[in-house]
Amino acid sequence: MHESVDTSFTNGNKTIIETPSQRRASVPKPKRENAFKLTGIGVRRKILMFTPEEDKYTKAGLKRYGFGQWQAILRDPDFYFQTGRTANSLLSRAAQIKIWIIF
Repeated sequence: MHESVDTSFTNGNKTIIETPSQRRASVPKPKRENAFKLTGIGVRRKILMFTPEEDKYTKAGLKRYGFGQWQAILRDPDFYFQTGRTANSLLSRAAQIKIWIIF
């Protein structure tokens, strides 16, 4: 691949011209063990057990918003879910306790 001159800037009296590969070379790479910490690779989330209140809110949210509207249920100010609860966790819980059979 042919590199073109990308950036020029003045440093004192000199004009410095950088190519993209020169810019990449000037950025320090994190060490391998720190790279995983920065990206979150290999980090597991803490398991959040559902409370009976959250089951009640999930059922009420399904009646109010319908099946599949997990983000709407989570954002509803009338329902309180633990911090870290995701739309996918609501879906999994609904499947686990077979909530949609009620409807």
